[in-house]
Amino acid sequence: MFDKLPAHYNKNAQIITINAAIAAIANAFGATYIDLYSSFVNKTGSLIEELSFDGVHLTKKGYDKWLSILKSHKYI
Repeated sequence: MFDKLPAHYNKNAQIITINAAIAAIANAFGATYIDLYSSFVNKTGSLIEELSFDGVHLTKKGYDKWLSILKSHKYI
């Protein structure tokens, strides 16, 4: 587990709830919601460690994954 920003950990339930609200708002306005969360967490819902150096901010590998997701859905 990351040890630099412990106050940001164990927020998975909140993240899921907030993401659902954002998706609903996007849908109401005809905007596209891109689910990155499910691609960035492991089976227990924790951020995959190699994608972040502190549990919050992405590493190059994390940004590369984000870019790959955007490209695979033809958003860019």
